[in-house]
Amino acid sequence: MSTSDAPADDTPDDTPDDAPPAAPGTGAASIDAALGRLDVLDGSPLGDHAAVYERVHNELRSALDDPGDSDSGPDAPAGG
Repeated sequence: MSTSDAPADDTPDDTPDDAPPAAPGTGAASIDAALGRLDVLDGSPLGDHAAVYERVHNELRSALDDPGDSDSGPDAPAGG
């Protein structure tokens, strides 16, 4: 018997072989949500990318600028 190099039937055809692995979560839901918005860039028109980057950047800045954010992740200093 020989093995085939073809992908199994349950492998999605729209996933490129060189797709990067999923990024690990940061532990901060607001940061993870902002970074998750970058997923829409794959396959979207290049002209749409700047608006997505700007939105994500603004969300990240807001999350970092808010020292009272209760969702500040595992590395946040205790006691604020």
